[in-house]
Amino acid sequence: MKYVLILYILLSFSASAQSKDEARKQVWNLLETYHLDAHYFIQELYNMPLKYKSEGMTLKTSKPEDFMVYVDDYSVVGVLSAFGVVVHESSHGYSSKRVFPSLIEKNIPIDFDQRYTVYFIKKGEEYLVKHTPTFPSRKMANEIRGDLRSFRWSTYIRTSQNLLSTQQHGVYGLMNEWTAYFNGMKAIVDGFPEYKRLTGGDPTKYKLFLEDAGSIKISYPEFKYYILHYLEYASRKEKNMYKEILENDEFRRAYRAIDRAFSEIIHTYNQRVLEIGVEVKASGLSFNLDEDGYLFIGNRGVSTYEKENSAFIKAINSTKYQKIRSDLAK
Repeated sequence: MKYVLILYILLSFSASAQSKDEARKQVWNLLETYHLDAHYFIQELYNMPLKYKSEGMTLKTSKPEDFMVYVDDYSVVGVLSAFGVVVHESSHGYSSKRVFPSLIEKNIPIDFDQRYTVYFIKKGEEYLVKHTPTFPSRKMANEIRGDLRSFRWSTYIRTSQNLLSTQQHGVYGLMNEWTAYFNGMKAIVDGFPEYKRLTGGDPTKYKLFLEDAGSIKISYPEFKYYILHYLEYASRKEKNMYKEILENDEFRRAYRAIDRAFSEIIHTYNQRVLEIGVEVKASGLSFNLDEDGYLFIGNRGVSTYEKENSAFIKAINSTKYQKIRSDLAK
């Protein structure tokens, strides 16, 4: 019996193992099947020229990074679990590489001292935003209260890494991260049918979907809060910067577009969780959220980060940010 079990495990592994090329093909298939917007911008990213000519100048850019560096496990399940990361990181690549062609298309003179970011929402909807002066996000780090200091607070806010966009470009970098997390979350949520297929009828295997989506879900209120607090801080301590940021029409438009799109995908995620609950209960297993924010399928629990999620939402909706929210809505 022992040797039969070992053989079964080996056969199961070989059935799911893939070469790097097969794993790459799976990523492209996932993009083409479930996230056509990301399929579009990743194709665009790889097809962009490395040289541009404008106003008698030759502009050179570096070759984009191969998205397979973000895939550690080439198995079918491993690639699916990395799908959101691939899209997230590729979103960053597109946001910077798309700047030169956008400027040329819009006949905007290129000034190498002027920074821009392109925020991609979907094919046909992206925002070229000119940066105004900013301060590093770490300047507000100590003002973030304890229950709002998630692991991303250390990564993006408190960090001493000066090259990180949230430090180099302040609120524009925070919004860049927010956009990347939106695109990654959309990949996971829209890829739900694939997660469902891979359960093979075993509802306990939805744990993978809930794990992949759970920690990304809170990035919606999390970065919204960081952006609002950055602006609130600026309104008190960097008044000229605050004025210029809020007078940046395209920044406000991009902010509202990301907010809308991200909230819509969170709504879809919540609907998927309800669907999972119905299927789990129909199988005879329990489906419960405990007081610590863990969602249990039978005796298997996964964190939903519900406590953190609720704390961020409560902070966002507080009167402290009422004026900021009003200014962004104009």
